[in-house]
Amino acid sequence: AAAADKGIRVLDAPVSGGEAGAIEAVLSIMVGGTQEDFDAACPLFEALGTTIVRCGPHGAGQTVKAANQLIVAVNLQAC
Repeated sequence: AAAADKGIRVLDAPVSGGEAGAIEAVLSIMVGGTQEDFDAACPLFEALGTTIVRCGPHGAGQTVKAANQLIVAVNLQAC
């Protein structure tokens, strides 16, 4: 809210795919923020990744990334 009051647009956009995904520009990007800001940033996201999803409001991208990490950890432990 403080950033918006100053005309600053903010998104949280954690990525998945590691160094190889970054080099090949095939990252998965989980974005939290307003639809308007997401739409404006999409050209940048499309240059960096292939799976780009707006997950909801601010913080939602971080929440989805954390859930993904938990699922990966559970799968590793199960193996």
